[in-house]
Amino acid sequence: MHQYELLLLLTPDNSEEDVDAYLSELESQLDGVTFHEKDFWGKRTLAQEVEDYTEGVYVVTRLTGGPKALQEMESLFRMNQKILRFLLLKIKQRHRSRFSPSRKNRQQSTSASSNLNGTRQDKNDNEPAKSNTEKNDES
Repeated sequence: MHQYELLLLLTPDNSEEDVDAYLSELESQLDGVTFHEKDFWGKRTLAQEVEDYTEGVYVVTRLTGGPKALQEMESLFRMNQKILRFLLLKIKQRHRSRFSPSRKNRQQSTSASSNLNGTRQDKNDNEPAKSNTEKNDES
């Protein structure tokens, strides 16, 4: 079971109660889909007409479900006349990347970067390395 975020664009005649009823009906119809949070954005003016509508009702919700249930849900969305558009996004679980620097490496890199103030320093001495123009001036 993965977590998803769903954005629904509905016809402007839908109220918040209609959306709640539709989502609870979906949850009972589909095996393995659970809606967790719902954010009702309300009626908004569309930038472009969508199926002859200039306004639409936006709803964002989080859900969990399996792939078969989500495919069935998408087919139900396509058949429903009240849903103008939908977008389903998988939420990736945050995990530490194996390529992220360890705490020790991060401390070394920050201390090394704080020593630099526009000039390169050699590893063996504390004096800044001379630039090409300074070397040419000496000769």
